Amino acid sequence: MKVSYVSEDGYDLTITKSNGIYTMSDSVGNTKKFNSSGMLYEQQDLHGNKKTITYSNGRIDTVTHTPSGGTTTTQLSFTYNSTGALKNITNAEDATEYVSFEYSTTPTGAVRPDNAGYLRKVTHSKGAGSCTYEYFSSGRLKHAIDSVTGTRILYQYNTTQNYSLQYAMVDSVTEYNSSDAMGQKISFIYGVETTAVRTSG
Repeated sequence: MKVSYVSEDGYDLTITKSNGIYTMSDSVGNTKKFNSSGMLYEQQDLHGNKKTITYSNGRIDTVTHTPSGGTTTTQLSFTYNSTGALKNITNAEDATEYVSFEYSTTPTGAVRPDNAGYLRKVTHSKGAGSCTYEYFSSGRLKHAIDSVTGTRILYQYNTTQNYSLQYAMVDSVTEYNSSDAMGQKISFIYGVETTAVRTSG
């Protein structure tokens, strides 16, 4: 049985379900396909160029590219540590080029590549620097810091309008340079089924 869903908000998108597969398409001819678990596994543009995502045990294994009328090549491969957390994303055509991920089991705990839990560091193997992450004791993200420029992003939260005891809405996101001078600030104002965004700096 084939079922189609059309956006009620006027977006140029249609979702079709057939044999457990969901296909999202636009009027130009670009498509995205999702399996019965809701995971994206294929993306194709109007010219027939296709990317395919393969999974193993529910986790991304590889991303391949097939140009229209061409040969399929693997672009990215994904490896995981013993705890099941993402360890590396590797350029399949150059194994020396990869992005690695490190974690801590608590918001301020030791940072190790074999941990799982809080993402604490993302590093590029080709010397492009790293990004580190700091958390409040509550476990909410506090800072994202660029090791090359020294730029940091501060996240602050609205703790008076929690969705639950565990989560809070982001109140503002503020940029600081290496000299700790404030740059742009984005603030969020929440209403009934509405969110307003204000910028300054």
